[in-house]
Amino acid sequence: MLALKATYTDGKLTALDGTELPHGTQEVIVTFLEEPSEELSEEFKAELDRRTAAIDDGTAKLIPGEDVFRELRQKYS
Repeated sequence: MLALKATYTDGKLTALDGTELPHGTQEVIVTFLEEPSEELSEEFKAELDRRTAAIDDGTAKLIPGEDVFRELRQKYS
């Protein structure tokens, strides 16, 4: 696993230290350090409402965080 600080601008990910990023399709984990400056689109708001309703009515499959992290450790160790 490669961990680095990068910026994401207009659909392009750039490493802050100049590290060349892998080519092709990659799985990444992104953490935003700032709140988005743009208003949420109506489509995204509708998706949030749909997901919240699925949690509230019990139709969403919720996975405990410790299970997710255990699977990730197994996959990437």
